Amino acid sequence: MLWMVLVLGCGTEEAAPPPARKAGGGRHVSRDERRAAAVEPSDAEEEDVPVLNRAPVIERFTVSPGQPTVIDTLVVKADASDPDGQDVDLEYRWEVDGQKVAVRGAELELGDYSRGQRVTVALTVSDGALEKSLATEPIEIVNAPPQFRTDPAKIRTVEGFQVVAEDPDGDAITWSLEGAPPQMSIDPRGVLHWKGSETDAAGSYRVKIKASDPGGEVGTIELPVDVSAGSKAAQAVEKPG
Repeated sequence: MLWMVLVLGCGTEEAAPPPARKAGGGRHVSRDERRAAAVEPSDAEEEDVPVLNRAPVIERFTVSPGQPTVIDTLVVKADASDPDGQDVDLEYRWEVDGQKVAVRGAELELGDYSRGQRVTVALTVSDGALEKSLATEPIEIVNAPPQFRTDPAKIRTVEGFQVVAEDPDGDAITWSLEGAPPQMSIDPRGVLHWKGSETDAAGSYRVKIKASDPGGEVGTIELPVDVSAGSKAAQAVEKPG
């Protein structure tokens, strides 16, 4: 007798077997490649990153002279650029004793100021959005030497000639001679004296006429003098060109 055994399902489905892998049609993907693919966006996902504006750069900022007098002009030398290639504007702010003065350029004439006053200048460089600024330490106006108003080439006779000099700071002037013939002198008013005598020896002199102020500054001009033997008056000669 033939027995037939029927196996009845229990209401569950068997999992379908995985599809067959094609030979040679696939590539092994490493763990590092899977990780990189997870963190790196594709070209379509990349976004534009805005470039931030950078402040201008001051490459040089100097002021001369370092010890100015009232007869000088302070001059700023400055170089600046923008790392982003933009045009830059330079602005100067001058102050004397902490008070702003109405000068906007790179030069300040000191003729309107006085010895002992202190000057500062600030430089601001702007690209229209960002700025860079630098300022100097205070620069003191120092004592100026006396200035001659006499041209030694125009002195023909020494005796009684009035030498003229002025002190820019308004100080009194003290006169003196250096390298002069014997008995030649200059009085407190700046007048030259020397009549000569019959005993004078012949010779050539280069007389320095010196004007000094109380601060120790000295102005000097040179006066060539030719003396004839036994002359009774000294004749000045024109200074060689």
